[in-house]
Formats: sequence, structure tokens, C-alpha cells
Amino acid sequence: MDCQENKDYKEKGKTAEEKQNLGALRLPKARQEIRPIRLRLELVYHPQNKEKMDDRIYHGLKTWGDVTYGDTISRDVIVPSDMPLWALNYMIQRCFGWQNSHLHQFELPPEQFKRILREKSDDGCKLTTGRYMELVGVVFRSPWMEEEEEFWNEDYRSGSIKTWQRKKYTGPYRSLCAGEEIWQCRMDMDELCDQFAYVEVEHDFVGEMECFGYPRPISQKMYEKKRGKTPLMQEKEMHERKIQFRQEVYALEDLPIEAFLNLSERSCVSLLERLKIGEILALHGQRIQDELARDVRIPCCFEDVMDERLREEIKECIRCNSTDQQPKLQTLTDTLYYHYDFGDDWYVKISASAGALDLIETGRVSQDELEKATLTMLTTHRPVCIAQDGYSVLDDVGGIDGYVQFLEEIHQEQNAESTTNIQLWAESMGWKRRRVSNQRML
Repeated sequence: MDCQENKDYKEKGKTAEEKQNLGALRLPKARQEIRPIRLRLELVYHPQNKEKMDDRIYHGLKTWGDVTYGDTISRDVIVPSDMPLWALNYMIQRCFGWQNSHLHQFELPPEQFKRILREKSDDGCKLTTGRYMELVGVVFRSPWMEEEEEFWNEDYRSGSIKTWQRKKYTGPYRSLCAGEEIWQCRMDMDELCDQFAYVEVEHDFVGEMECFGYPRPISQKMYEKKRGKTPLMQEKEMHERKIQFRQEVYALEDLPIEAFLNLSERSCVSLLERLKIGEILALHGQRIQDELARDVRIPCCFEDVMDERLREEIKECIRCNSTDQQPKLQTLTDTLYYHYDFGDDWYVKISASAGALDLIETGRVSQDELEKATLTMLTTHRPVCIAQDGYSVLDDVGGIDGYVQFLEEIHQEQNAESTTNIQLWAESMGWKRRRVSNQRML
């Protein structure tokens, strides 16, 4: 029986409502406070790289990496809507075979990052720092968060890393990261404004790319003296040639965001990890015609995020100064990126939906399996993997390019001793040349 005949056979005997909502993630009406969300996790190149994976990577993943259905390694998981990003980190680590050995952060797509910093009236104007600082503690982590706050949940000492990870992504969830609280983030921004009220920055172009140097604080007197004058053009040696650059002065709130990103050694684009998946992610390709398929508007400008309701809520949260009372967003994006190991540069693209009809239509999941997985998620308050494509990866292999090279080396076996050593190293990192079942994945 071919795919189409099989699909037609399964459709027989279903009511119109059942056909309409095939693939929907449902819970008993009494437990609607937690909504099931299907996350699609895909290994990708850097989000600013618009090109697809080159033929060597695609061929390697298909030939040796057990990738069958798509172009890259992927996982499909049902998660509770109240899962915060800090818990999602541990789930992603488990899904792809990493051992939480390196730094990570969650990022918006570059276009959406620019979009929420742009005012409705901008019309192509430069994005400035003032709006970014308003969103610190609401959308973004403070780049000046204390290090111990960033690692508040890293208490692994010994034993099974998988068991430790499982406890982290199992609810109920509660963030104890004081550095992410709105009042602390606002204090960080106030201190920054005291130190960098006025700045001088180097500005030039390398080819067609606009570049900014490190902003340097200057006094108000110096700012007043310099701001009305034409910036001083100077020359410097760069890549064995002389280029011209100019010194520009700004009030901090007027500083172009590209220059501000150089102000801290830590990332300025990292999202708050107390944010919940169900609050910030709009659902893709729902195709579900019931109450689960609520229309959610994705912010297109700064005012869409920082509306009057949110401003009032921020004031109330600061006034109460309570750990449990933090501003809540109403959808931020339809896609997230998880950036892991800033040397190997792994990126996982994250999208969400209210159903899994595509998996049912391709025969990868049945409706019964989907309903069972959803109820399991509800009972255990823990995510459940429903589909996977490709073997797991591993730490310190050199990103997706290095991983494909690793697969090539262990499969071609041109040097038996070298191949054995490589495979022993990979196994010491927790890697196995076989697929874990969906039931045992998480």
C-alpha cells in the first residue's frame, strides 16, 4: 500500500471535525493551564548565512549521519508551554548529544532583533542604544550580569550527566537567577549611563561593511566641545594598507546599536532565560481549526513590544521588587536560535506549532502516538520526543563542518588505528553510532 492509499485508508470513517483537527496537540479541558507545543529543532549554519549547507555537508549527513527526511539533523519534541528558556537549554543538550561543556545563549533572528528596536516612524533610520536599554530586563539579558548569576543552575558534580540534565528540563520550573530580574537589569543600565553618558567612537568602512570601534567615555564638557564640529578624519594601517576613519561623539542613548554591541565583552543579544516558550514563540503552520490555533501577532517595531500595558507592568514589578513578579511578553518571534559553544559555533533553529500534521502525513508519527506523547508530557511535566532525524553530535568536534569530517573519517577507514582512536575519543564524549529511541531520548 503506497503512501497516498495509506493516507486515504486512515481518513475513512473520520468525522469532519476529526479530519479538520488531525495532528492537533490536545489536553483534557481540566488541564488547559499548560498547553502542549510542538518544537522543531534543526541544526543550521549561522542565521546570518542565507545560503543552504554546501554539498559536502549535505552529502555527509545523508550518507553517514542517518539524516533521511530533511537536509540536516533535527528533533521534534512536545514541550509544556510554561517551559522557560533555561530549561530548554538542557533539553536541547540532551536531544543533540552535548554535555553542557560550553557557553550558550538564545538569540532572535537578526532581522527580528533589528525590527523590535525600530520605531514605527524610523523609516530606515539607524537603530540606537536608547531603545535597546529599555528592553534589557524585558527581552534581553544584561550584558553586565554577574558571572555567578549566569551559572546559577550549574550544579553538576558527578554521576550521570543525562540524569542531571533530565531533572533540569522537568517541571515545575522556577528561575532563581537574580541577575535577570527587572530591577537588577535597570540598575545595570543606570550604572552604565553614569559611566558612559557620552562616548567617542571610531567609525569606518571595510569594503561595504560599516564598522565601529570600542566606545570610549568622555566628559560632558568634551562632548559639548566636539559634537558641533565635523568629525576629524584620520588614517591608520590596516591589512597592509592605509584606510581613513573618523571619530564621532554621541550621547549614549543616541549611539548606533552596532557600536553599542562592542561596549561589552559579553553578548548584548542574549535573551532572558526566564522567558517561557508559550509566551514568546508564535506558532508556525498550525492548520488546526480550533481554540488552539489562536492568531498571535509578531512584533514589527519597538512600540509593538513596549506598549502601554507592558510599561505599566514594568513599573508595578519594579515597585513590588518581587522575584516572582516579572514583566510578561505577549509573543516576540516565530523563530529562535540557540547558539552553543562560541568556538565551534553550533546553531539550532527553533520553531513551534500547535500540531504535527506534517509528521502524520509522512507516516513518521500516528495520531495515537501523538496523543500518548501529549498525555505523557502532561503527566510527567517533561518534554517528549516524537520524531528525530540523524544521529546525535558531540562536543569539541568543530561544529557541523567538523562533525561531517569526523563521520567521513570513521566510515572510510583508510587508517584502521587512526579510526579506532577517533571513535574511542567520540565514545568518551558520550557519542554512539546508533539512534536512541524517541521514548529514551528525554
